[in-house]
Amino acid sequence: MEFQRWTDEYETAVDNWFSELASEPAGYQIFAEAMQEAIEDFSDKFKLPEMRCVIAFYDLKEFKKRYESDYPSKFAYRNAFSMTTELSDLDQNTVFMAVHPDFPDRADNWKGIVKYDTLHELAHQIYFEKTEMDLMTPAWKKMIFEGHAMFIAEKIASEKGYGVDYPFLEMPEVELQEVLDDLDGIIGGRDDNSKELSQLFSYGGEKFTGAEGYPLAFNVVRHLVESGHELDELMKMEDEDKRQAVRESLSALLD
Repeated sequence: MEFQRWTDEYETAVDNWFSELASEPAGYQIFAEAMQEAIEDFSDKFKLPEMRCVIAFYDLKEFKKRYESDYPSKFAYRNAFSMTTELSDLDQNTVFMAVHPDFPDRADNWKGIVKYDTLHELAHQIYFEKTEMDLMTPAWKKMIFEGHAMFIAEKIASEKGYGVDYPFLEMPEVELQEVLDDLDGIIGGRDDNSKELSQLFSYGGEKFTGAEGYPLAFNVVRHLVESGHELDELMKMEDEDKRQAVRESLSALLD
């Protein structure tokens, strides 16, 4: 696996929230080593496409703007993002990882967290290989996309003993009808028909304040797997079948 350092040339390939936070790193070898361990664990179960990893350090001024506390949750000290050649001008599928340069000194089990996030992004990469995704997608589709990655990351991390108590797995307290009403909203922008934006995967919304879509996504996919669906099947489902599966699973979980 090829590792590269972040440079400004990558800005157009990632979302603004990531590019504003990223800066060129100095020494990043320990983070690359942690990611490589996760890649090896992942490769024991799944075949990865040809890809690379790009590591950035946080822009510390931007970091302080985003977090009122000098010592926020340890999960704030890293962010990861996946992109493909089909969705960007990149010449190779890429996993981006941005970390606070002092992460190892500021958080217990920083290595486990970096490895956990790497698993999540690698799962996105195999999803991209199996099904078509778009930068603007309905919330029900993103729910399978994110839940698939979270389910795989949690399974491998648990089996390998990463020791990460990931905070986005417990079912949130939300109203079923409000979630169902939001599922057709768009994530990432407005489409040609100007459909409503979904708030499920955002912070600080009116209906959903804490990106409740992520724990919902994990529990939806776990429920579908426990009900007999294969992960590969979920990726390849026709869109209408995928949408219906999400709605039925949410109804079972929240009713």
